[in-house]
Amino acid sequence: MTKDGDAGESEPRPKARPQVPATSYAFAVYMTKERWCSVWHQASLVAACAPGEMLEVGVGNGLMGFLCRDMGIRYRSIDLDEELGPDVVASVQEIPLPDRSVDLACAFQVLEHLPYDDARQGFRELCRVSRRDVLLSLPHARWGLSMVLSLPILGTLRAIAPSPLPPLGKMIPSHRWEIGRRGFPLRRIVADFGSEARLLKTFRVPENPYHQFFHFRRS
Repeated sequence: MTKDGDAGESEPRPKARPQVPATSYAFAVYMTKERWCSVWHQASLVAACAPGEMLEVGVGNGLMGFLCRDMGIRYRSIDLDEELGPDVVASVQEIPLPDRSVDLACAFQVLEHLPYDDARQGFRELCRVSRRDVLLSLPHARWGLSMVLSLPILGTLRAIAPSPLPPLGKMIPSHRWEIGRRGFPLRRIVADFGSEARLLKTFRVPENPYHQFFHFRRS
């Protein structure tokens, strides 16, 4: 509506601002041993998808971009924070790419910084621009008991036993929601996001149970 009450063009979406300062990605602060393990899983999933070209939303410290280029993948990135050096400064809610323009679209530890409905819109955008695969990781607030068993011949086996207890402590200030907190059980995220694309698998990282990964594929 216009200010006089007549029908008019819809107002533009307010410009989004970066949720996390660029200084948060300093190596000594950001790259804990647990996060190293999560990055390994990110790279492993990307490699398994074998994309010719991919998009990552959320540049972070730039490590994923380096690894993807090292694997010979044509890597493109968007982020709200131009200080991080993305290829394009933009929001996941309005990705400035045509439909089905990349083989793989990724957002690792990004969508939880948006209100849930906006996060779902961001996921729809990831699905729109991808020809095939969409990868996510999201924070899972419930405790998990990680178990590592090393055996001859079988090698190392890893598993997580989920805790029935509610999350302890408060969310990170920049997070708007997390899996396992009130109103956001895993089954809801699977159902809501799974309505946009087929979920192939989801798992928590044994070395870092706070991170839950999702591999979706467009039909």
